[in-house]
Amino acid sequence: MTVEELTNILDSLLILPAETEVVEFK
Repeated sequence: MTVEELTNILDSLLILPAETEVVEFK
């Protein structure tokens, strides 16, 4: 895996939970 792939995975792991929390609060 490349560094870009790892960063993309980390970003998705951080972004997805944040999006679900925002949806729940609304």
